[in-house]
Amino acid sequence: MFKDAVARLRERVKTSNVIKSGDSDPDLKSLASKVTTLLDAGSISADTDKITEWAIAQGVTEESAKEFANDVVDAYFDDTEDETISKSELGSDSEEEEDEEKKKEKKKKEESEKNKEKEIEKARIAYLSNIQNALEVLKSNQETLAAAIEHLLDRSEENTKFKDDFQKLKSELGELTKRPANEKTPVTTNVQKSNLDSKIPGQVAAQDRDKFSKIIIKGIEQGQCYIEDISFLEARGQLTDRASKFIQEYKEVQK
Repeated sequence: MFKDAVARLRERVKTSNVIKSGDSDPDLKSLASKVTTLLDAGSISADTDKITEWAIAQGVTEESAKEFANDVVDAYFDDTEDETISKSELGSDSEEEEDEEKKKEKKKKEESEKNKEKEIEKARIAYLSNIQNALEVLKSNQETLAAAIEHLLDRSEENTKFKDDFQKLKSELGELTKRPANEKTPVTTNVQKSNLDSKIPGQVAAQDRDKFSKIIIKGIEQGQCYIEDISFLEARGQLTDRASKFIQEYKEVQK
């Protein structure tokens, strides 16, 4: 501001009609620099009368002092206006930069919010996936447990049925042992021994079925025969391969 004001004052002084009275007259260019400094410092107000008085005090004639004061005031206020305009322009640029910064900051904030939302969505999906997996595992475990319970119940029912059938069969066999032999099926020691010593092929004689049934019951107790072996003997009068094998082994042990 100071340099521009001085330059304008010097230019005006060059083109002014102020004519020095001699070599002893004050140098207006030098006075212009001094008065501009005083104006910037606030030591003197930008008033033509004040500046005129100051110039007269510096040895300038009254007429030249008035013209000098007018030139100083005009130049000073021209510089102030230029500075104001410059500040306004700078302010406008600054506002534009500030607006641009705000836009960038806003955009950055929006992107940050979007990223946060994405992270939250990912976390939510992962959480739901973990819950789903846990439910699947729980469901699988429940199915396995249900199958195991069902299997145990089936085995329990089978065992109960087997126990009931076994007791019933044992009771029936007990009743059979109490019955006397009839004339058609006489019980003789020779016949029994002959049948036990044989390999028991084909049909089993009626008088031997009771004895074989008792042997099969022993096989059931040992887990080598089953109820169906006795049922097969009673229904068809024949031995199953399993029962026949056990009877042969039993016969060998009894020898």
